[in-house]
Amino acid sequence: MSATDEITPRASLIAAPVAVRDIHKTVLPIDTSTATVSKDVKRDLTALTTSGEFIELEASVNRFCPFEAMGMVRAEIRHGNALSYLLDPERPHGFGTAPLRAFLQACFEDQDEAASLLTRDGSTVRIRREWQNIDMVLVFPASKTIIAIELKIDAFQGETQLAGYRQKVERWWRADLGWSHRFVFLTKRGEAAKDGWGELQLGHLAKAFDALLTESHDQPAAQFLRDYLSMLKRHHVGDENTRELARKLWAEHGDTLQFLIAHRPDPMRNLFEALGNRADELASSNSTKSITLVPDKRQGGIVRWGITQWDSVPGLPEAIQWTPSKRILLIEVKNRDGAISAYMYCGPSPSPTRSALLQTLEDAKILHSGARRDTNFVQIGEQELFRPDDPLDFDSEDAMASVQEHFRLFVEDLVVRIDHALRPSQSKETVE
Repeated sequence: MSATDEITPRASLIAAPVAVRDIHKTVLPIDTSTATVSKDVKRDLTALTTSGEFIELEASVNRFCPFEAMGMVRAEIRHGNALSYLLDPERPHGFGTAPLRAFLQACFEDQDEAASLLTRDGSTVRIRREWQNIDMVLVFPASKTIIAIELKIDAFQGETQLAGYRQKVERWWRADLGWSHRFVFLTKRGEAAKDGWGELQLGHLAKAFDALLTESHDQPAAQFLRDYLSMLKRHHVGDENTRELARKLWAEHGDTLQFLIAHRPDPMRNLFEALGNRADELASSNSTKSITLVPDKRQGGIVRWGITQWDSVPGLPEAIQWTPSKRILLIEVKNRDGAISAYMYCGPSPSPTRSALLQTLEDAKILHSGARRDTNFVQIGEQELFRPDDPLDFDSEDAMASVQEHFRLFVEDLVVRIDHALRPSQSKETVE
């Protein structure tokens, strides 16, 4: 398998982008003239979508969430803003010191220590955001206590990141002046923290805040907290109730759910297949007198093209372990990460002239000066050809038109510039 091949993840019932309530509408085979859903399957689908567990799961999964609408799900800075707002007793959320108390109880094994901090400093605590790049620093002036919090959603800690933050805190609030320090590594994974930082999982904090809602459900910011916790559970820490619903659905309707997965529509894959079938047409329509595109070997989820004129460029090395053409430069189009995109790669070669080729492209300001050259496949350029707002609902003709137009721009820009760099005395014509 090529190093540039893609891996397609397995579908998931709860993580699927299609609305749960519409799932029974979208699973029929596209060609209904050759594939008919039996009455038994229709009966089973009805039993699934009318079951109590399914209806409850639908209500839980398909709900409006302002944090999702704002693109906050994986934005650590916005998570930090929300948490620091809730933890600050001076903010008008109506909870007072209750969120801070819940946080301290989740951090401290010694609950008396947590209660003491809250008693002495509950109303005077100061919260600093992004101080010295640390996500949150809680300053308890009366107790002379510092709690530094580093939050990780999808990222991992750097090799010396936590050690560096610890040193900054200890230099600023010095122990010899009476300050004590606590360092909290807040993460959804339970990743082991380095350099003396204590670990706190987002799931534990979510449970503490859940209890807070039970006690104070009518405060001004109660819906804010409810929506935030709902988002955390759906995307990061999980929710035991929805997991139990899913387990019951699989136990009672396993065959029907397997049918849904097997027939889940994939318009993006259909679009990509249509693109692959038009490889010759795209090559012909984007060729000129000086640049001739030809399809190269298609492999799995990758469609490729080469440029015939580059085959005869003196000193251009041959690629190994890529395609039978041995071309060192190829265009690849892939369907991944929710979009169809075009790439230009320099492939692997043991020839020392490969370095000279990459230097030529860098000198021509085509290859970024910071690009890694010690990899088998060096990406020279990229162009997104099509990304739908809804991967399950878009006009296929408009999508193909977008792919063709952006592919033309990709060739007109990047391919022509590379040709000028490789054959400066011969490539005078641009794509019309």
